[in-house]
Formats: sequence, structure tokens, C-alpha cells
Amino acid sequence: MGDTVAAVSTAYGEGGIGIVRISGALSGEILDRLFKPCKRSSQGKILGWTDRKMRYGDIMSPENGARIDEVLAVFMRGPHTYTGEDVAEIQCHGSVVSLRRILSAALFCGAVPAGPGEFTRRAFMNGRLDLAQADAVIDLIQAKTDAGYDAALSQMAGGLSSEIGAIRSLLMELLAETIMYMDWPDEDDASGGEQVAAFHLMGGLSTVRDRLKALRATSETGRMVRDGIDIVIAGKPNVGKSSLLNALLRESRAIVSAEPGTTRDSIEAYASVGGVPVRLTDTAGIRETESAVEAMGVQRSVAAALKADMVFLVLDSVSGLNELDHEIIKQLQGIPKTILLNKIDLLPHSLTDADTPKADCELREPLGESLALQGGNAPLPATEKKAGFGKTEQLIEGSEDFIPEAGCELKASLTLQGGNVPLPATEKKAGFGKTEQLIEGSEDFIPEAGCELKASPALQGEHARPAFAAWSKRLEKKDVEVLFPEETVFEISAKTAQGLQTLEDHIVASVYGGNLKQGESLLVTNARHADLILKALAEVDSAFSILSSGEALDFAEVNLRAACDLLGEITGQTVTEDILDIVFERFCVGK
Repeated sequence: MGDTVAAVSTAYGEGGIGIVRISGALSGEILDRLFKPCKRSSQGKILGWTDRKMRYGDIMSPENGARIDEVLAVFMRGPHTYTGEDVAEIQCHGSVVSLRRILSAALFCGAVPAGPGEFTRRAFMNGRLDLAQADAVIDLIQAKTDAGYDAALSQMAGGLSSEIGAIRSLLMELLAETIMYMDWPDEDDASGGEQVAAFHLMGGLSTVRDRLKALRATSETGRMVRDGIDIVIAGKPNVGKSSLLNALLRESRAIVSAEPGTTRDSIEAYASVGGVPVRLTDTAGIRETESAVEAMGVQRSVAAALKADMVFLVLDSVSGLNELDHEIIKQLQGIPKTILLNKIDLLPHSLTDADTPKADCELREPLGESLALQGGNAPLPATEKKAGFGKTEQLIEGSEDFIPEAGCELKASLTLQGGNVPLPATEKKAGFGKTEQLIEGSEDFIPEAGCELKASPALQGEHARPAFAAWSKRLEKKDVEVLFPEETVFEISAKTAQGLQTLEDHIVASVYGGNLKQGESLLVTNARHADLILKALAEVDSAFSILSSGEALDFAEVNLRAACDLLGEITGQTVTEDILDIVFERFCVGK
């Protein structure tokens, strides 16, 4: 640590400003050789400058005296600096060439290149940061969302270190008492024998165990806040998975098409949902396919769902469940899921009994030879024959089926235009089998016995289909909740964004587990810390078990000492050089 080190501390590439940092005993001398102040009042040795005062001037080449760049320079004396050493910083133009030349000049004057995390490592070695705070520095730099940033900032300020330190201090006291009972069993302080001692120690260990469990319980939430949560969007082809991905991203990331199998491979994208980083994976529709490429995508879909933190199973609320849905549900069995009933914007409005034609009623043609239904929810005019009624139900998109009851007869040839329009039928005496399939993708229209078509209706429009074929399959939320009693069910429209805010709130609530309030609780975000807490908890449990079973205190002492050492690795009191190398290799050069 005796060398003076130098590195570029800003991100590589072009920018408005770049910073070269120098730390160590020679930093003032090196800056004095490189920097030429523009004002005479600033002339003189750098070490004679007012501490932490920014000065304007030029960086000159130590080799030939050529001007390298126009800069601002500052000198900061240790130990009250980031590294605890003398530090010089040069702010130049953010040119790669300028930064490279200034760094080369500093190295020419006696500095050595800084390694990854070199400045933060020196801060730890000089007591400016403990190791948990040093871990938080890189988490702060790499934070992708507000929640991750806030968690790292809290840890860097010493939140986790304070709690770990308090628990470790309590363990150290219990360890000292254990040693006292072992060494002086006949002293007054140890009177009552080992049973009394064990009972006393178990009370303290219960407190330690509860506090460690509380920390450990936050680690999964902390991981999600720092690294993000993986959400897989699964479902059959053309159910609206890509539309949902685009809606959550607020951009068109995936291709949306009415053709099944558009997404043949997984598409990954990142979003921030309530401050939580989310990695969304739009999977290929899970189905049997003859396409080798699509089959590989289907296999990846199932594999991604098995590894995800959350799975969104998207179902079509309009067309309902079919064999493919049930196959997907079977493949995802045992995996926690959130069920999304999509396309609720296409569902019909509810109709009252007064809107339904009554028995023994006859439809006539008050508009002439044919009835043309155009526009939005245009009703089909009707007249009363015997039983009175006010109006027919609406036939255009948004209505339920129009199925005349017994005694009703259609007298006109209808041209039905627009979206999801039903095909009316009439009932007479002779029965017949079934009509031709009316539109691609719909089921056959099968009139009941005694019904006969009197006209040749024309269905027009890209998505036109007999409404009764779709609405009869409508997937109700209450039915899905019976099918998935352990899962949460949401009704959404990826197209209109209806229900998406509620879904996003559910994502955030799932991350924080309902027990933590966002931004108000201490989170263990680092995997190394979580692992050490878990190991320390195991040692405390072992010590507690030994004491409760009446075994010798010597055995419990071994576990208590191990627990203290493990917690010390979090903050750095018992850390080895190998552990330090692992921690700081995550850092970039210059931090």
C-alpha cells in the first residue's frame, strides 16, 4: 500500500468531463510537476495550496513541456479523504486522448496504475470504510433502479454494519461469559453450576438468533431489489404475451401479430416497476409444432419458467380454455403463477332479460328487403307478434349471442357488417344437420333440431365470427379462481392497459413480501453477506442445541467463536487477504 496509484475514475468513452485520480504520498508532488496555474496568485508548490480548493490551469507534459489540456485541479490532504491518503484529482475534458495522456504523464512522474477497486480498498485498509460499506460502493455504482440505489446508499452509510456490529458484540459478550464459566466454575459469578450458566446463555442466544433470522429474511427481497426479479410471460400462441411485454415496457419491443407462433424464441427486456428492476421474458407460445426452430423456443419457454421468480400465465378471456391451455397448465404444475385473463376489452357487455326476444315473437323487415347493421352497437329492429317485448339485444361486437327462441322466425336476408357479429337463425319444423364453417378459426354453427336457415348471410370484417361461438366459452374470473385456488388472478387488457397498474402493484408487493415497507427496512442485498449470516445462524443454532441438551460448555464455545468470526467477515474484522481479493475484483479500475 506504499505506492502512489493513479487511474481514470470516470467511465471510459467520450464525455463533457473526465477525472484522473491520484492517491498516495507522492500525489501532491506529481500534481506539482504536471499542473501549471493560470493565475500568478496560484503559483507555488502544490503542498502549499489551501486544502480542497479547486484551481484552474493547464496540464503540461513532464517530458517536453507541451500543453496537454486545460483543467481544474484540486489537492486533498489525508486522512480526511476517500482513501484516507493524500489525493489529487484532475478534471479535464472528457476526451479519451486527453485522459490517456494525463494518466501517462502521472505514471511518468512516479505513480503506478491502480488495480480494480484500488481506491476503495485503500479506504477500507485505512479505516475509512468497513467491508460491508465497501461492498455497497459497487452496488451503488451498478444500481439500475431507485430501490436498488437507496438500499446501497443505506448500506454504504453503515446501516447493515451497525446491525451486524451490534449482534457480533452481543455474541462476543456471550462468548466471554462462556469462557468465564469454563475457567472459573466455582467463582461467585459462576455459582449455580453449568445448568444455570447454560440457561443464562440460551436467553442471550435466543435474542441473537431472532435478529439473525430477521436479517436473513430480507435477503431474498434484497437480492431482487439489487439484481432484479425475473418474470416469465407464458401461455399458448396468440394469447397476448408480446402485447403484455410491450405494455409493461411502454414501448414496442416484441412483434405483435394475429398469426400464432410469431415469437419463436424468448425475448428479454428490462423495466423498472415501482423502483424494482424487472427482467421480463416473453416466451414462445407453448404448443406442439412441426417447426424445429419454434420447437426449440417452446423448450426454452418451459425451462425459463422453471427458473423464474414469477410466472405470468396468460389466458384468453374471450376464447376460453382449450386442450393447449390445459397442457401448459400441466407443464407449469408446481410452479407459483400469477394468472392473467387477457383481452377483457373484447368481452361483451352484460344484457338484461328485457333485452332478449320472447317466445312466439317474429322478426320482420321494417327497413326493406334486407337489414344492414353498421357502426357500433347497432340494434336489430323488431316488432311484436303475440308476446310483447321492448327491444332486441345488440348484435354487434360487445353483445352476447342472438339466438331466437321457439316461435321466432327471421323473414329477411341479412348482411351483417363489422366485428364479432352473430348469425341469427329461425326455427321451423324440419330439422337439419349443420351449416358450413362460417369463418376461419370459428366453430361450426349447428342449429338445433327443427331449425332452418332462410337466408345466406354474409359476414364481413377481418375478425368477424359468430358471436355465440365465442361468448359461450367466455372465461370468468370466478371459474379461474376455482381452477387455481392458490394463485392470484387478474383481469387485464394488454391492448388498452386496463388492470396493468394493479398488476404492477402486485409485482412490488410480491418483492417486498408484505412484511417490509418499501424504503423503510434494512435489506441484505449482497449474496456474500446473506451466506455468512446463514452460516452464523447455523453456528448459533448448534450452540443453543448443545446448551439445551446439557452438554459441556466447551462445545458451545467453539460454535460461538465461529459465529463471531463469520459475522466479522461481513464488516472486515476477521477477513483474509483472499476474501479482500474476491470483494474488490468486482470493482472497476478507478473506484
